[in-house]
Amino acid sequence: MRIKAFDDVVGERPHAVVSVDTYHASTARAAICLGAEVINDVFGLEWDSDMARTVADSGCGLVLMHARGRPAQWKLQTRLPASKVLPTVFSGLCERLTLAEASGLSSERILLDPGFGFGKVDNENVVLLAGLPRLHELGRPLLVGLSRKGFLANLVQQIQTGDLPIPEARRVATITGNVAAILAGAHVLRVHELQAAREAAAVADALLEAEEPSMRKVVGFDA
Repeated sequence: MRIKAFDDVVGERPHAVVSVDTYHASTARAAICLGAEVINDVFGLEWDSDMARTVADSGCGLVLMHARGRPAQWKLQTRLPASKVLPTVFSGLCERLTLAEASGLSSERILLDPGFGFGKVDNENVVLLAGLPRLHELGRPLLVGLSRKGFLANLVQQIQTGDLPIPEARRVATITGNVAAILAGAHVLRVHELQAAREAAAVADALLEAEEPSMRKVVGFDA
């Protein structure tokens, strides 16, 4: 059923770029044969040793996501001090990027995802979002997935009223987080609600466009 559904999407939206989340090389190969153009490996090539070569040989794009440990370990992991959050994610992504390039993937085909919620808990995610500009030093576009994340819910739950279902309870925090991510330099958002994300991006993009002339004037480049 999933293969049929995938085939239907590709057939109905032939101009869409289809990305498939998987950390299994065999699944990636099957998806690529069906028309996937991007493989999103949520464990950054660490789970399946064949994944890097599979994507390299296919010509597809790759999203490398940082995950701190594996799911079974997350509840037992020692919390990171704030000063260690960015260095941990930065070094992890740097290692994964080096491995991908050594496997034959050109850097132009790679996006990086800091992996909010994947082995990071509560305030660690806030620190990561605040420090997102540091990751631009890696030289690749950033994909950010904040939609409906638990840490956003924790930030707003004490001021919410009523018993809201999870999607609604996290909706405003998600929109706000997406604006913050774009202002910090995110290039791609992973979302559940497309229209809300488009409106958030419109506001953030307008702010970024308005900021540039004033910055040029301050540093003496005003023509």
